Amino acid sequence: MPIDLTIIRSNNPANEHPKFSPGDSSRVAAHRKRRLVSQNGRIKVANTNVPGKHERYFGDLFTTILDMPFHWILGIYSLAYLASWSGFGTVWFLIHYLREMHGYEDFYCVENVDSWTTAFLFSIETQTTIGYGGRQVTPNCPEGVVLLLIQTLVGSFIAATLLGIVFAKASRPKKRSRTVLFSEKAVIGKRDDRFCLMFRVGDLRASQLLECHIQAEMFYTRETNEGELPYFHERLSIGNGISEGEEIYYTFMIIPNTIAHIIDKNSPLYGMSSLDMLKANVEIVVVLEGVIESTGMTMQARTSYTAHELVWGCNFTPLPRHDDLVPKGQLMVDFCHFNKLQPVRNMPVCSARDYERLRRETQSVSRGVGDVNDPSGTIGVNKEHDTTLGVNNRHDSTVGVNKKHTDTQDKKGVSSNSSDECEVIQNGLVAKSLPETNSRVLDTTPEETEDEVACEQAL
Repeated sequence: MPIDLTIIRSNNPANEHPKFSPGDSSRVAAHRKRRLVSQNGRIKVANTNVPGKHERYFGDLFTTILDMPFHWILGIYSLAYLASWSGFGTVWFLIHYLREMHGYEDFYCVENVDSWTTAFLFSIETQTTIGYGGRQVTPNCPEGVVLLLIQTLVGSFIAATLLGIVFAKASRPKKRSRTVLFSEKAVIGKRDDRFCLMFRVGDLRASQLLECHIQAEMFYTRETNEGELPYFHERLSIGNGISEGEEIYYTFMIIPNTIAHIIDKNSPLYGMSSLDMLKANVEIVVVLEGVIESTGMTMQARTSYTAHELVWGCNFTPLPRHDDLVPKGQLMVDFCHFNKLQPVRNMPVCSARDYERLRRETQSVSRGVGDVNDPSGTIGVNKEHDTTLGVNNRHDSTVGVNKKHTDTQDKKGVSSNSSDECEVIQNGLVAKSLPETNSRVLDTTPEETEDEVACEQAL
C-alpha cells in the first residue's frame, strides 16, 4: 500500500534563492514577458533618449549604412546619383548663362548646351562616361575644364563607394547563421544520473565552420532591497554532459550536437525545482561562433530560451541514421526528429540540490549508517522540517509524514521511513498541486506522470 507523503512548505530563510526570488512583484512579472534575444537570433533591445545619438551614428557612417536594409541603401545611392547629376547640370547651365549674359556668346563653353535640360543631359553623359558626341567642352572655357575634372572624380567616388558597400553587404557572414539550427526547446533531464540543461544544435552545410565554439549566458532580473530592478547575467559552463563543462566549449559541427550544462553545486540552477523553473524570470542566451571555411569571415548564430521554453523531465529523441540508403562509407543523419522530445523515466520534480541530498541520505541509511547530518538517526520524523524533495524559490518545501500514518511510521522506525524516501526517488514521483491548500501531494501510483504528459504535449 503506497504511503501518502505530503510536501509541506517551510519558512526557512536559509533556503531562499536570492537570485530568483521575484515574489509577487509586478515589475518583475512585466520584465518576464520581455526577452533580450528572439529565437531566430535578433536582438530585441531598443535604445532611446541617447544624447548625441545621431552624431555618434554619423561618426561611424560605414557601419551605419551597412546595418540599413538593402532597399534603404539603394534608395540613398539613387538619390546621391540624382543629386550629383542635377547639381553639376545646374553648374554647367550657370556657366553658359553667365557667359551669355556678359556677351561671350561667340565663345561657347560647352557645345550644344543652351538650356538646363541640355546641361543636365551633358552632366549625365560626363559622369557616366557615355559620350554620345553631340556635346563637349571647348578649349575656350577654362572653368569648364576644371568642372569636368571635379565631376569625374565625384562620379568615380560615388561608384566606388556604392560597389564597396553593396559587396560588403552581400558578403556579410550574417546570412550564414540561417543554416545553423537550434532546437526550439531546451530540456532539463538526466545524463549519467545527473541533472542537465540541454539543447541541440546542428549545421546544414557541408562546408565546416572552423574554430566553432559555443557559449551560454543566463540573464535574470531581481528586485534589490533598494527597489532597483537591474539585469544580472552569469556564464553557464557547457559541454557534452559527460565531462566537466567549460565556459567556452569548442565543438565539431559535422553532426548535430546535444550541448549540456550540468546542474551541480556550481550552477545557478542548482536549487531550482520544476515549479521554480516555470516561475523564474530567466533567459538563457546561446551564442555560436565560427570561421566560415570558404571566406575566412567570422559568423555568429544566436538563440535564447525563456522559462516557458524549458521542458522539465525530457531528453532529445536520438536522430535516426539511414546507413543503408547512402553509398558505403557515408552517414546520413535525418533531421526529422531534431526538435522531438522523449520523457525521462524516474525524473523527480525537485531541485538537483535536494535530489542529491536525499539520495545521499537514503544511501547512508541503506548502509545502516544513518543520516550524515542527523546523528540521532531520526530522518523525516519531524513534522515541520523533513527531508527536502521539491523546493520553491522563496520557501523550500519539505517532505512530511501524513498524520494518519504517523503512528505506523514511529513503530517502523528509521529504516522504514528512509526506504520510503528512497522509493520516492526510484519511482520518479511527481508533485501535484492541491487546490484546497498550499501543500502538494506525491502520487505513488504507477500511472503516467504529469512530467510525461507535459513532455508529450511539447512533442
